[in-house]
Amino acid sequence: MEELLALMIPITLIVVVGAVLLLRPLTTRLGTLLEAIALEKKRALDAPDSARLRETIAALEHRIALLEERQNFTESLLTSGNPRTPATLAKQQSEPVERDLVR
Repeated sequence: MEELLALMIPITLIVVVGAVLLLRPLTTRLGTLLEAIALEKKRALDAPDSARLRETIAALEHRIALLEERQNFTESLLTSGNPRTPATLAKQQSEPVERDLVR
C-alpha cells in the first residue's frame, strides 16, 4: 500500500503539471474568443438603439420645426395689425349688429 501511495503522488503531480502546461494556452485563447464574442454582442445591441434614437431625434426636430413655423405665423398675425384677431372677433360677436336690431 505504501508503495502504491509512493507511486501515485509523483504520477498525480506529473499529470497536473502536464495538464496545466497543455491547457493553459487553450484556455487563454478560449477566454480571448469569449471576450470577442461578448464585445460583438454588445456592439450589436448598441446599433439598433442608436438608430432608434436617431429616428426619434429626427422626428422631434421635425415637430419642433412645425411648432416654430406655427408660432411665427401666429405672431405675424397678431403683430400685423389685422383687425380679425381673436380679441376683436370676440368683441364683435358680443356687440349687436345693426341688422339684428332691425328685426
